[in-house]
Amino acid sequence: MNLQEDRNRMTEVYISGINDSNLELYRIMRENLEEIRPIYPLIEFIVDRLCTVSDLAIRDRNWDAEIIYRSALEALIKLTYITSAIGEEQQKREKEYWTDLCDINALKQSEQAKKNVKLFLDDENMTIFFTPMILSEDREKEIRDRLPKKERQRIEREWSFTNMIGSLSKNFYGESADFFLAYAHGYRNASHVLHGDETGVLIIRERMERPEDERMIADMAHLNRLLSDSFQFCVFIGLQVSKYLQKDANFFKELVSCVDEANKLGKIYSRKLQEDKVYDKYRK
Repeated sequence: MNLQEDRNRMTEVYISGINDSNLELYRIMRENLEEIRPIYPLIEFIVDRLCTVSDLAIRDRNWDAEIIYRSALEALIKLTYITSAIGEEQQKREKEYWTDLCDINALKQSEQAKKNVKLFLDDENMTIFFTPMILSEDREKEIRDRLPKKERQRIEREWSFTNMIGSLSKNFYGESADFFLAYAHGYRNASHVLHGDETGVLIIRERMERPEDERMIADMAHLNRLLSDSFQFCVFIGLQVSKYLQKDANFFKELVSCVDEANKLGKIYSRKLQEDKVYDKYRK
């Protein structure tokens, strides 16, 4: 194995694939702006986050990339939760995402802003900062009347990551798709890093304390996963958008094979990592 050569080739292949996928994605969306309008900002958000993940990974910032990875993955599942719905259910989910969840968050933000204003009552700057976040009585009443507490709880529960992947695994365009459940692993690991809990702190420390040659292999396997997932997610978005717009998706289907070489390299380093008997608690 030549680590540097393998790293360069792996990066080149995945980044090229990501760029090709995104160029075709935006070409399709530009030609169908009106039809794609309901989900365009969400797509844009995910693609931008995935590009940030790959940028951080190739600059040896794998753990920072994990934090953005979590955001991209959750948004991708939300996009899929919307686009895979059929008929009126799709419109319902679009409304819940853009309107109902927004209003629920506005209520929470308003309640917190009220507490902060009281807490910093003698601080004019803090009062000026938080007061605009407080909803008017009429606006708050309108939201609460339209979305009673039980309904708000239902919507938040339905849009939780766990519920969405569970729902998609059972019904993805009318068929079961158990692969969605596998996303929980990467999401959970990234969450540990994001929240800085015991596992998140120790997984990074464990990597740093490894002998250099072993750490480099672990970093390569980690890099491969981040770049591979970023590429796969970009292609998946292309497939979802094609389905949403009822357009031919062959470009994205055929694009998958362009990273075969990088996938083979990644498997070599992943197998090498899995062979390490010591590395059994915080596998990455």
